[in-house]
Amino acid sequence: MHDEVEAYLSNHRSMVLSYLYDGEVRAATTCYALADNLVIYFFVFRDSEKHRAIVARPQVSVVVDDGFQIPMHGVELIGNASVAKEDGVRLGQQLLSKRFPQLDDAWGDERLLIARMEPERIRIIDWTRGLGQSRDAAVTPSG
Repeated sequence: MHDEVEAYLSNHRSMVLSYLYDGEVRAATTCYALADNLVIYFFVFRDSEKHRAIVARPQVSVVVDDGFQIPMHGVELIGNASVAKEDGVRLGQQLLSKRFPQLDDAWGDERLLIARMEPERIRIIDWTRGLGQSRDAAVTPSG
């Protein structure tokens, strides 16, 4: 199932990040890049709502899908997000720049922070197997 999720995520470019902020569930679309073990890298602006939210409560959900089409198909990842440190910043910038070369010039902006989300659970939504079908799995933490 992990390989299927990795292949799906590799063929898409945007995700919806859901998080808790100021007592409300919020969602925002953003770009992402995929690393080993289904770790997702994305960026946030320093002191933005997303930044403050993941610092205060790191549990997030990420959804990547094909839009509303029948049969529905998509992936949900549930785990914890954090602001990347040192090597993670370099890796995140490298992965994001590879997928989105237009970001190359942005990394000098002090407001941009690299964030990472390490999933604990994944869900594949796949209505080709029947209406409302989904499959879940745990993700083994990276060492």
